[in-house]
Amino acid sequence: MQHRFEAVFMFLHDIGRSVDLAHTRRIIPASQDARVLTTRDTPASLSIPEPLQIDIAAVVFPDSKPFEEIRLSAKIYEDGVISMIVRVLTRIELTQIHTIRGLQFSVGEGGQTTIGRWSNEQFQTLLEQILPSVEVGEYGTVADQRERYAAFCLIDPVRNPARFVDTHSQYLSTFLLGENPEIELHDSQVRTTLDHRFSFKKNDMLILDLDRCFIIDPDRDYEDILLILELANYQLLELRTLDRLLDRWLDLAEDDIRSVYLKRSHRLRSLSRKMGRLLPLRLDALFVLENLENTAKIIGDYYLGQVYEHVCTLMGTGSWERSVHRRLEALQEIYSMAKVDVNERLLLIMEILVVLLIGFELAALMFPFPLR
Repeated sequence: MQHRFEAVFMFLHDIGRSVDLAHTRRIIPASQDARVLTTRDTPASLSIPEPLQIDIAAVVFPDSKPFEEIRLSAKIYEDGVISMIVRVLTRIELTQIHTIRGLQFSVGEGGQTTIGRWSNEQFQTLLEQILPSVEVGEYGTVADQRERYAAFCLIDPVRNPARFVDTHSQYLSTFLLGENPEIELHDSQVRTTLDHRFSFKKNDMLILDLDRCFIIDPDRDYEDILLILELANYQLLELRTLDRLLDRWLDLAEDDIRSVYLKRSHRLRSLSRKMGRLLPLRLDALFVLENLENTAKIIGDYYLGQVYEHVCTLMGTGSWERSVHRRLEALQEIYSMAKVDVNERLLLIMEILVVLLIGFELAALMFPFPLR
């Protein structure tokens, strides 16, 4: 039996330190501010990043094969993130939804493509357009970081969502885990996987996992859920990018320490310069961490807050946050200790020079040189 689905694929890319959104508006006049949807019990005071939104393409397939409609949009965040969002309407059997990502379709005269390939091509085109608005900073030395997440939304009416999920528990659990649907999971694994479920109304259900989720909602009232899922991935991407950048800086710090303590090099100017470059990176990290904490605090105990906290737990954002904190503290301590050591060595050398100079003057007084 076929069902009607809307599949939403999110591809998030970190492109640099920041993006000048005002300048981007002048490059792409069609961009507009994305509005924050506040439905269910979400407070109107909910504060999350407000990106620029660009509608890139919309294609309707007359024969409904393989899709009825596919739309691509992009969100550009001031913190240097581009989120490519592909939304697909299709009618397919439940046990085939794992194939949606790999189905081929035609857009214009570009030949056959897939959702991921099409999104990446459009991302590269968009990035080239807005590149003058991007400040790369230290992020230019980090390979392109990205996150992806997919929501598969069943929009046909379902009388009893819980019974529907239990009936198809084997397939849904393997699907959410990204495993081969032919695998028969143990009952305990099925229960564990399907236990991450939430419902707001009697006719809806959300089941979360690490990089995909399954939604039942005939009212299609899940825009706020998608927004929260994108926010969690956005923050995970920022944390992972910072963590990798700090990891590279720690490797460089090891070289500097070896130079100071083993080669006995007095590179005070170099250390000062690197500590100066470390400051904006530290501020970036602190802002990301502060935004992460503020978002969780503002959402609070609301329904979306429960969803947000749960998906962040699945993604391990708390562990990434602690890792960033540790690396920042380690970097600061390493360069501070090295700079103090170099300063002390320079002071010691100056003191020796002063002593030698005084000794020379005393010797000159006691044993004056004859003048000719």
